[in-house]
Amino acid sequence: MLTDIQGHWAGTLIASLEQEGKISGDGTGKFRPDAMMTRAEFAALLVRVFNLTETSNVVFSDVPETHWANLAIRRAFKAKYMRGYPNGSFKPDATITREEAISALASRGTGIETPNLTLLNRYIDASKISSFAKSAIARATQKGWILNYPNLEALNPKLQATRAEVAGMIRILTNPTFDSKYAVRNLTVNA
Repeated sequence: MLTDIQGHWAGTLIASLEQEGKISGDGTGKFRPDAMMTRAEFAALLVRVFNLTETSNVVFSDVPETHWANLAIRRAFKAKYMRGYPNGSFKPDATITREEAISALASRGTGIETPNLTLLNRYIDASKISSFAKSAIARATQKGWILNYPNLEALNPKLQATRAEVAGMIRILTNPTFDSKYAVRNLTVNA
């Protein structure tokens, strides 16, 4: 039982994943919900939640074989959830932004071929969304997978994603009926 999620805005979302064995704490019984998530942690979470077993032969210049997340990174890459950088690096210890995390989660399995980009207008900061992320964020919005805390209208695409935000979005993605008042589900588009 994670000791630091009670009373947290994403506590029930995180607890639900913990009960299914999809997430665990840091070895001390804590989840650290407000800590920023690294790209390596994100890859490891994807592998665990989606049971990714196929491994790519890719070698990233900054991910030695001895890196704790080497296998998870290669599996997340093989499943096309994550990519490296043009210089051959992966940046495993860099924090992942909200738009990067949402893009990765919406990169497969949405069933939406042509996203409705006008849905992005519901966010007061839509102009800050990078061009690479617009289609994916529109898909995730259409599916109701995005969590915006504390303001439903603010996507904050450039902010670093917290462990709570990522876990919460994964919970909504894997169980679309799971309720959260921070889930973006009312698809009324601002004119």
